[in-house]
Amino acid sequence: MKILAIVLGLVIIVTGIIGISNQIDSARTDAWLVRAKDAGNPAQVAEFLVNYKSALYNIGRVEGKYVSLFKYPGDSMTIYIRTVDGLIQRAKDLSIQNPTETSYQMGLVNLEKDLGDIETASYAVWIASGGFWIMPTHVCAWIALIVVGTAALLRS
Repeated sequence: MKILAIVLGLVIIVTGIIGISNQIDSARTDAWLVRAKDAGNPAQVAEFLVNYKSALYNIGRVEGKYVSLFKYPGDSMTIYIRTVDGLIQRAKDLSIQNPTETSYQMGLVNLEKDLGDIETASYAVWIASGGFWIMPTHVCAWIALIVVGTAALLRS
């Protein structure tokens, strides 16, 4: 019983460290996306999205699929990166337009909406790149440790 508790404790510690490391990497990356969403003008949106794309390349989340169970075009990282490229181009195009034009206002509204959509997808990228297996493993280890600890207390 003690050995099982020690093993479960080690699993909790290891998955916790890996999970924290992945969350820090994701937070560093996703911070650029949050900044782009909250930027004051389209030029800043473009700048922050360029930094976001660079951060995705730095942590190696630019190839393959980000969901291992279901494969469809919506979960392709290549398409995700192309979507980010499209948002960068749209922001650059908006930044040279006159802010009083209707097309500028409509483009800004659409850009903000699409930034919200891509932010939702960025969470799926984190889950599939490491968080998906870490979270359930960590939770199961905690539950098992609680059960083992309770059983050990009841025996004594």
